[in-house]
Amino acid sequence: MKNNIAYQTRQAVLEFTQCEITFCKKNQSFLLNNQWTRKYTESYFSEKVDTLKNQIVKQLTVGRNQKVYLKELLKLLENRIGWLISKQSTQIIFFKKYRVKVIEANDISAISQSDKLSYDNLSNPSKARNDEDQKIYWFLQSYEGTLTNFDPSRDFEIGLLLYVLRLYKRALRALIEYIKPFHSQADFIDFHRSYGSSGFGSVENDRKDRLCHFNLDKKSVAHFWRILVEEKLIVFDELNESKNLLQLKKFVEDNCSYQNTSKERKQIKTFNREYAEVSARQMPEDKQKHLAFIEELIVILEHRKSSLRA
Repeated sequence: MKNNIAYQTRQAVLEFTQCEITFCKKNQSFLLNNQWTRKYTESYFSEKVDTLKNQIVKQLTVGRNQKVYLKELLKLLENRIGWLISKQSTQIIFFKKYRVKVIEANDISAISQSDKLSYDNLSNPSKARNDEDQKIYWFLQSYEGTLTNFDPSRDFEIGLLLYVLRLYKRALRALIEYIKPFHSQADFIDFHRSYGSSGFGSVENDRKDRLCHFNLDKKSVAHFWRILVEEKLIVFDELNESKNLLQLKKFVEDNCSYQNTSKERKQIKTFNREYAEVSARQMPEDKQKHLAFIEELIVILEHRKSSLRA
């Protein structure tokens, strides 16, 4: 089981979503998952996310039921980021919402004096700061302004932990945003063919059928096509109206997708019923629905016209 790629990838994501915070009395410093907070930098999280991306893509190229698998990974990541948000993890109130475990000492090596940040060093203009330290300093400056009595010896480590938690939350969000397109469009991606030989690729370039994706529900897609056809803005057969409609429906079924109520993309495999309902039926409620779609379209076009005139 441990040699299974799916298992290894899930365990790696699960490990990434762990968030155990302790405070070491001996070193007067916080640890996140048994590592000193000073060890966590932007580059650390960036490299971690890139490693996880590679593992996820590797799993997608050989695995099955990718959509279900990706949904499980998203749930792990979203649960953790939801927890951080609920605890207000970048604000001082975090320490009222989360009980930090205090330990006397730990088994990992102590922080050397050269490796341990201090607010005095960061705020000293005569000392050179790298990009990471500069960002820490800016964060601590804003954090200091939220406290009535800022004590550098006491509050610096607290501010550093909050900074690291902010980086962690951004890393979680970056991984979520990376996975989401694969999950929502999994039905249209041939992962084995598209990623097996060429490695990384974009979702845009690796859809099975190069579908045209509508950000509309299926019935709204039908309203949209009715306008294009009836206003003769688009024509499939200029001589035969029946063939024109048949070719329209075939084109939509072969090339288009819609969004369901869960905002998941689904290929339009059948379009006859929806198009008939919006074009053939002429009951007052049917006309009202078509009118409502037109009104929504007008709002979009009016906004576009205003933007061009500005």
